[in-house]
Amino acid sequence: MDRKKIGALLVALSALGFGTIVIFVKLAYQEGAETYTMLAVRFFIGAVINLGRDHRDPPALEDQ
Repeated sequence: MDRKKIGALLVALSALGFGTIVIFVKLAYQEGAETYTMLAVRFFIGAVINLGRDHRDPPALEDQ
């Protein structure tokens, strides 16, 4: 898969996650979760995902 398709897929996945977080937070609050607990879980998941990434410099994009 080329870089543009991967980029578009990642943007769509990010938008889906951003849009559905409201639903999950609302359900969590109904079950008694607290604000700081939700923030801690959210940032922990983000940190785990970020640590799993490859942090080397990406190759330069070709001029088009």
